[in-house]
Amino acid sequence: MRNIIMALNRIKFLHNIDIDLTLILKGAGFSFVAKLLTSILGLITGVVIARGYGPEITGLTALTISAISMLSLLGMLGSNVVLLKIIPAEKAAAYSIFRKAIINTIVQSMIFSFVLYLLRNQLVGYYPKDIVYSLIAGLIFFSVYSMTSCFFRATGDINAYTANQLIPSIIRFFSIVIAAYHIDSHYFPAYLSVSIPVLGAVVSCLYISIKYKGFNLKSHFGNIYMLKIGVVMFLSEAMYVIVSNIDLLMIGGVLGKDDAGIYSISTSFVMILLFLTTALQSFAAPKFAELYAENNIDRLNKLVKKISKISFSVTLVPAFILIIFSESILSFLYGEEFIRGSNVMILLAIAILIKSSCGLTDMFLNMTGGHQAQLFIALFSCAINVIGNYILIPYCGIIGAAIATSFSIFLWSIISVIYIYIKHGFIMMYLPRLPFKS
Repeated sequence: MRNIIMALNRIKFLHNIDIDLTLILKGAGFSFVAKLLTSILGLITGVVIARGYGPEITGLTALTISAISMLSLLGMLGSNVVLLKIIPAEKAAAYSIFRKAIINTIVQSMIFSFVLYLLRNQLVGYYPKDIVYSLIAGLIFFSVYSMTSCFFRATGDINAYTANQLIPSIIRFFSIVIAAYHIDSHYFPAYLSVSIPVLGAVVSCLYISIKYKGFNLKSHFGNIYMLKIGVVMFLSEAMYVIVSNIDLLMIGGVLGKDDAGIYSISTSFVMILLFLTTALQSFAAPKFAELYAENNIDRLNKLVKKISKISFSVTLVPAFILIIFSESILSFLYGEEFIRGSNVMILLAIAILIKSSCGLTDMFLNMTGGHQAQLFIALFSCAINVIGNYILIPYCGIIGAAIATSFSIFLWSIISVIYIYIKHGFIMMYLPRLPFKS
């Protein structure tokens, strides 16, 4: 009888894991399709910009998008990750939590906007004057738009999250195509990159206020508490955004917009490899937080190992395609002058493949009380990245940036895997025939 009960419990345990994975994959599936379509539209848009405006405007547009990513991170100051952490535990208070987080975000964005205004003359050396003022004015909207995306992830609103990702890319694509024939403005792609998040923030907030107004129970999480937790989360997330963008920004400052344009085109293909990982992360984070809050560690461990296997398996073939055909892809789509980015594509594809095999290490640590360890790992990896770019870019050009960024991504992933093994007793990394410790 005892064996029968143990067998039934085992079946129930595995069934629960499958349910968790199914729910995550369902959400990730929609997110994956949205991100796939978004990237396809982005690549086509990049072709139109590269062929219609040349490497300089391609580089300026990429630098503007990178600036938006980094500025929105400053404005949120970790509030986005806080939403992912606490809303799953208090879903009935989701709208109340969102309002508190938005208040924090708006105040923080206004402070950083003022700081940027004071530094406007220094920024004009990197961006046209009108773009600088547009970035300063749009900072609040960039941050709020990113917050709405995290809110949809935290509440499991798959349809809204998918629309939030896909619709702006569709608008950007058709606007660029129309502009190529009817609008005589050299900087239009950069202006458009600033305008779309503003529109997205307004529409998303209206949607949330209408649909989630009933989820307004009082939460015991206050603004100050959310700010304290958010700052730690922010520092960790900031390191990831810096690693993702500092190479391009330093190339733009040291080598010029032409090299920045070539580098951004090469990296845009590599970002395709992060589709599934990003999609899984979008909907796995709330589940990680939920299982950890329930102290259901065994179920959580099994789930993250399955996710690591799926992430690696789906990334493997596209990575090899980019590695083998990098020159042909760049030459065919963008022209001979972009072939210099082929080695960049190869190095970063290898790094992303290794990262995918490690699974969602950063999100796992953030959602399971390991955010301080994640912060130290992120700080160390980011420092290596910045120092590497600073040393290698003047001597090796865009290849130097790719070497520094690839190594820091590898280092971040491996150190995280080692820490998780030491603390939780299992290997999160998946490789074929690599045995996991149960």
